Amino acid sequence: MDECTANVDAGTDKLIQESIHNQFKDATVLTIAHRLHTVITNDRIMVLDSGRLVEFDVPHRLLQNPNSYFSQLVEHTGPETSAQLRSMAEEAYHKYNLASL
Repeated sequence: MDECTANVDAGTDKLIQESIHNQFKDATVLTIAHRLHTVITNDRIMVLDSGRLVEFDVPHRLLQNPNSYFSQLVEHTGPETSAQLRSMAEEAYHKYNLASL
């Protein structure tokens, strides 16, 4: 899905993301996004730089390394949004049992 929630409000985006997690839990879904909220609860994040794969892991684990590309992207959102994104990633990590991945 390419930026499937780009033109919806945050509440609708949250409902769509929850629906994707529930309805496609046994499927592979590739999401291309520019808004970090759209992918922060995904099973895995693939970070590309100039078309080159630089990171691939569970979002919460990527955020444990302050020098990771993904962590730096999250930090650039500002302190409040960064804290919210990190909290969402950690919650998804436990809720969807991503520790086993």
